[in-house]
Amino acid sequence: MRKKILYISQMYPYPPNGGGKIKTLNTLRALAKEYEISAVFISETNPTKAERYELEKLGIKIKVFYSDKILASVKDDLVNLAWHFICGIPHYVFQYTHNPAFPCVHKLIREFKPDIIHIDHLNMAQYLPKKKQQLWILEHHNVETWLYWTRLLYSKKFTRKFYLLVEMILTFFYEWRTLCRFD
Repeated sequence: MRKKILYISQMYPYPPNGGGKIKTLNTLRALAKEYEISAVFISETNPTKAERYELEKLGIKIKVFYSDKILASVKDDLVNLAWHFICGIPHYVFQYTHNPAFPCVHKLIREFKPDIIHIDHLNMAQYLPKKKQQLWILEHHNVETWLYWTRLLYSKKFTRKFYLLVEMILTFFYEWRTLCRFD
């Protein structure tokens, strides 16, 4: 009997038209050869039937949560941005918060009973249960705090610098709190 993986990602990897999608698709292809996979995607795009089939033909059970609010400009929702900053939640995390996904992920964990939960990007760690009963793997190809720092250094506008400074600090603490939870 093959081990089970619950794979959670911030993007639907098909079509593979960017670095993150290519990495995610290749990771899923490799894992599908050895593991039974159920995957949850919190995505800014809503995949077509043909795009869904690309993963289903690998034997991957998929659930996609689409929201047009993902990757929305912070300029369009300054009140929400300020509220989350006051609560200590970086934009990097709350832009991928999709409330209907939480009960689905937790139900999948109860019913699918994965041996491993594979988090594809750190901001998806928000969907993990409070109690750890599986092996938790983080595959994260960026150090977000460093990215915000470099953007801060080269930004010219004061408001953008201020936003990046707050985002960098909140992301640092999010990374610090979250990374230690992974195996």
